[in-house]
Amino acid sequence: MIIGHSNNIPPKPKFHLFKGAPPSVVPDMPAWDLPKSKTTIVDFAKDESTGGIRLAHTENNTPIGLWLDPNDYRNVMWHSSVQDFTKYSHIEFMLYSENPSGARFTFELRGKWQGNKEEPPYFRYEIILNWKGWRAYALDLTTLDAHWGGDMHDIHFVGLHATRWENEIYAIPGSYIYLSNVYLTHRKSHYQPKASAVTADVLEAIKDKWVDTLIGSKAHVEQHESARAYAERVGEHGIRMWQSMQKDQPTLWADAIDMRQGHFIQLLTERLFYMARAWASYGSPAYQNADMLKDIHYGLEWVYQNAYGEEMVRLGKTGNWWQWHIGIPLALTKCLLLIRHTLTPEQITHFLYAADALDPYPFMTEANRIWISYVCILSSLLQDDVPRLIESVRRMQTVFKYVEHGDGFYEDGSFIQHTNSPYIGGYGTCYLENIVDIFYALDKTPLAICEAYRKMLMHHFTDAFAPFIYKGITQKSVSGRGVLGDSKAARQASAGLRLLPIAKKAEQKEIFSMIKAWCDANPPFAKELLTHLPPAIIPYYESMMAAKPMPIVAFARVFNGMDRTVTQSPLYCATLAFSTMRTARYESINEENKRGWYQGEGSLCVMTDDLYTYDGNYYRHANPYAFPGTTVTDVKRAEESVVFMPSGTYAFGGGVHDGTFAMAGTHIGFYAFNFPWHYGFSSDLDLKKSWFFFDEGILCLGSGITCTDNQMVYTTIDNRKCHKNYTLSVDGKTLTLRTSATTITSPTVIHHAVFGSYGFFGDTTVKCHKNTAGEGFYELRIEHGKRPENEGYAYLMLPCMDEAKATEYMQNPPVKILKNTPEQSVVCHQTAKVMGYTFFEAGEYDAVKVENPCILMTHETKKGLVCNVSDATHMFTTLTLHFAGAYRLAEHDDTVTATKTQEGITITINTNGTIGKVNTFVLTPDA
Repeated sequence: MIIGHSNNIPPKPKFHLFKGAPPSVVPDMPAWDLPKSKTTIVDFAKDESTGGIRLAHTENNTPIGLWLDPNDYRNVMWHSSVQDFTKYSHIEFMLYSENPSGARFTFELRGKWQGNKEEPPYFRYEIILNWKGWRAYALDLTTLDAHWGGDMHDIHFVGLHATRWENEIYAIPGSYIYLSNVYLTHRKSHYQPKASAVTADVLEAIKDKWVDTLIGSKAHVEQHESARAYAERVGEHGIRMWQSMQKDQPTLWADAIDMRQGHFIQLLTERLFYMARAWASYGSPAYQNADMLKDIHYGLEWVYQNAYGEEMVRLGKTGNWWQWHIGIPLALTKCLLLIRHTLTPEQITHFLYAADALDPYPFMTEANRIWISYVCILSSLLQDDVPRLIESVRRMQTVFKYVEHGDGFYEDGSFIQHTNSPYIGGYGTCYLENIVDIFYALDKTPLAICEAYRKMLMHHFTDAFAPFIYKGITQKSVSGRGVLGDSKAARQASAGLRLLPIAKKAEQKEIFSMIKAWCDANPPFAKELLTHLPPAIIPYYESMMAAKPMPIVAFARVFNGMDRTVTQSPLYCATLAFSTMRTARYESINEENKRGWYQGEGSLCVMTDDLYTYDGNYYRHANPYAFPGTTVTDVKRAEESVVFMPSGTYAFGGGVHDGTFAMAGTHIGFYAFNFPWHYGFSSDLDLKKSWFFFDEGILCLGSGITCTDNQMVYTTIDNRKCHKNYTLSVDGKTLTLRTSATTITSPTVIHHAVFGSYGFFGDTTVKCHKNTAGEGFYELRIEHGKRPENEGYAYLMLPCMDEAKATEYMQNPPVKILKNTPEQSVVCHQTAKVMGYTFFEAGEYDAVKVENPCILMTHETKKGLVCNVSDATHMFTTLTLHFAGAYRLAEHDDTVTATKTQEGITITINTNGTIGKVNTFVLTPDA
């Protein structure tokens, strides 16, 4: 028996995507901005047939390659006529996708096999085929994802492979793909500062500003009490590190025992940085202490000789790459910056030998790239290496583009790292706090980064980070595997305040008001934020705290690029996390988040003034089979920590919003992901979920819950900490919580003294019990039994609503369920005149008919019927909707067109490659 999954492997759905021969020719390629100096490395006029590629042509007879048999995994390799790719900047090609299929098309550069390595070193870029037509790609070689070592000096093969065409329900037959010739090019960057303008004075000014980001200046300490407290605090910390340092011993600190392990070396360099910070901070009790400085020099040389120097580069690194390329050199470069005036240029270059060898220039993506950029820029700055400094800043700027799949920021504010994990609260935090310092140090110098990218950075903070911070708490649904700890919001807000010196007045006002509102709502957060601020930013903080109070602004937002929804009000915040074939169910790496299996299965976390209900211990102690909002089986899962980010089963998942209301829905399945490995899991549990977010709360719907496994299936309504005032009551009668389950038959209102109320419809049966782990948790669930077939549920989350009001509310709730089936969920808010539709398949309800699965919300307003609609599959080129009645199209996005019909009006929306964009239009009566 294999642990951690059902023994009954469900049969693979019988679905054949490709039913006929591909077209003999395809449309001509559009104009392609290829540089004149290019080198062809894949030429289909010469390479007529290679494995799974066959020669084809465009309408004007341009040779292209047709991908054969994409229902199966295919790996195609060409010998590269060029081995040294370091002379080029980009690899360029065009792809033609006959239809959006959601398949993964992977482009690879491979080196030679190296001994007993599992695979040869390779560099990879993955593309999701979510569009129809031609697309040009110019891939910066430094952003390709590196695996198994190797470098761009030794490339022997160009490789392609494609997987996951099998999108079952939502796939579009006939989705063949074609590939143009492939070229190596060298593109000139738009970032061209004059090296001659980067004088010694400019370099020194940048270094001084960088010091400000770490310790501030004498003036800050003399003028601000909080800055003096900061200096004293970092001074005392550095002294403690110094006092525990041991010279003439096998290691500098007794708890750093193995100099072949990166995390121990990182410990050393971080402590040397803390000592340097204490020594360099004016007002510190260790300020300019000669003996401490002498021991910092001693420690740096010890690290070079024994851990992170020429010998290490010769022997190679072991363990987690992150420490060697990021953790160690981050601390080392900051340490050297603070004591640079006490070192010769030769000493600085000497201590940076290993860092420069491992990180000559920025590479990788997003947060990892910004970390490495920080190291490369600061290292070249310390050595007055202007050409490398300029090139490092240039390479850093590849992060400034909105992506359509994989790592990066999306136009809707989504942020992904590790290919498919929503990570604003994890890697995103590190991205923000490091890139802000780089912008600040280079601002108003010849190396300043362009205005467009500065604006984009401001947008990242206000539209990506801020929506997931509620009263000083970053929501766990966007923290990847980093579900422990609660300081992320303080770090993000600190970065936000550090944006103010480079922000325009309107941007300053917006950022200022956001952070001020969080501080007003949560005084402990305001105090914590102060501990994360360098002295140079403390004046902004003091000005903010002295300003008039700011309210929490209510909103509802969907983030379809990462399958998240969030709504906030002065009373509560709700965050919804689900997974599709585009996003991870959860992530488990480095002994972290080993029980996060169901974080992406429709988890709905509602936070009230009980701000720490999901604090750092929640995911350690709460029942991992009972995350709020999830529907699961009770089969036991294996706790493992591997590089594991399993994506969802289906394509359908997304939502729409209008700023106040939101509608979301998804199709969830558990078909055999990573089976049969012992950390895998397989079940044929299949279901549909929808959510309607409105002022008073959230309506939660489930339908089509079906499973043949002989396991109990249940939906968890809530799973919250038991506090002193955790008393529960059912329709006015106090409920005593027990560790054994209490059955509650046909409740109308269950009230919790801290959270608020839960509302139920009809004959719902609810089970309630207390989980005594940690501080204790209460769990509410709806059981669907073993082997459920087409079961469903409905309930309301009414946070902060007292029992009397909830009882009155449920007598005639303004929110009505009009339909809840596996085909569609339709709801309305009668008072607000809002309708929400989740069409899991083409269909109609009342006066609305849709020809494609989609999510739609309509709102009757003074200006007309405001409609918001999204392709929740990300796989249709158009959405077509029919509205019965005499309407005309008044206002609309550029994507929307209309046609009058005898029955009413037909709306056509261009969704080709728009990754779930919310499209808006307004219908008014046609007089």
